[in-house]
Amino acid sequence: MRKRKPFASTVVLLLFFTAFVAATSIKLVQANPNPFQTHRVYAGYVAAPRGVKPPQISLLSPINQSCHSTNNIAFSVNVSFSGKSLWYTTIYGLDKTVRVPINSYLRAVYFEADWLESSISTDPNQTINLKLNGIPEGKHNMVVYAVGWSPNRILYTKSYGLGKLLYYNGYNITSCLSITFTIDTIPPQTSILSLQNVTYSTVDVPLNFTVNEAVSEIAYSLDGQENVTITGNTTLTDLSYGDHNVTVYATDMCGHVGASETIYFTITEPFPTASVTAASVASVAVVSMVLLVYFKKRKRCGT
Repeated sequence: MRKRKPFASTVVLLLFFTAFVAATSIKLVQANPNPFQTHRVYAGYVAAPRGVKPPQISLLSPINQSCHSTNNIAFSVNVSFSGKSLWYTTIYGLDKTVRVPINSYLRAVYFEADWLESSISTDPNQTINLKLNGIPEGKHNMVVYAVGWSPNRILYTKSYGLGKLLYYNGYNITSCLSITFTIDTIPPQTSILSLQNVTYSTVDVPLNFTVNEAVSEIAYSLDGQENVTITGNTTLTDLSYGDHNVTVYATDMCGHVGASETIYFTITEPFPTASVTAASVASVAVVSMVLLVYFKKRKRCGT
């Protein structure tokens, strides 16, 4: 009976050790599901090195410096980023080689505009199509920002169970693209200043007008005929006698056409001042001759 006690004690110790190892293994597996795995640990940001290419932003729509006759515009951009990648190679067991990649990626894409109180973020991993409604009238500026992240270098490794912890750092690099455009939904306002609905005694009359905004073209139509393009104030020359009408048209940068009021006027023959003056001089001469003859005759009769 005495010989069985050491055997029993040994069995108890073995069972206890087995339970301890099993419990330890369970905890290790729970902490690290794959004991032969390298876990990447980010160790902070650094400044972007010189010469690194930032994300590339391409504007698909709208066209820069364009003009739009609507308050709703769809913005479409293409963003790409080709930062560097790092590879860490390690060996597990006798012949199991593992390569652990650390890849760059596009972190964020967002828009800022002069009429918006806050920026608008979009999903950088999808085609970027942003539609904005209710944009106010006038000239505007929008800036697209793209932020890329790239690993810089591997710092060190530490054991982690049967695996490793891989510590590395990286940097952000940002690029931007500015878009300028104009919202104009209102036609230009044009007013004629020089002509009035009156009668003129000259065949050349000035055509002066004002336009309330920048325009791409100005023209006038006389008596309903085809438009005549002009660069500014002009003179209507060699007008025929009779009734006329004229309208000025202005086309703004967005293609809106605004028309002035139509002015109706009449051209009459000028008063013949030269003929009247000559006739008056001739009449005075005739009267003077008559008076001279009359006084001469009276003088003879009196003698």
